[in-house]
Amino acid sequence: MTSLFLLLPILMALWVSITGWNGQGNPFQPGVPVVGARNYTRLLTVDGLARQDFMTSIRNNLYYVLIVVPIQTALSLGLALLVNARILKGFEYGSGAAISFILFTIIIAMTVLQRWLLRERRADR
Repeated sequence: MTSLFLLLPILMALWVSITGWNGQGNPFQPGVPVVGARNYTRLLTVDGLARQDFMTSIRNNLYYVLIVVPIQTALSLGLALLVNARILKGFEYGSGAAISFILFTIIIAMTVLQRWLLRERRADR
């Protein structure tokens, strides 16, 4: 069942990416033309807003995967080890506070990152 919810959207997105669907109607109806790799070729070779947005999304994803995920994982592991340390074993309330601190830190960090990634780029700022 999990594979259905994982693989089906991926396959549907791949299908839409190789068709000439204009964003209106059903992309899976028989009249939608199949253009193959032409969408990808145009995206990577023709300068314009679509290419600029695509490259921005690639840069943001690389930043997230190569910088944010390792740092967040290391911080989470470090805080988890701190919570599990012998120092905090006798403090039942201290452990709860430490776990709450971890959860709130992750939520705040992800909010700040999302606001930074999705901010508007305007000349007057």
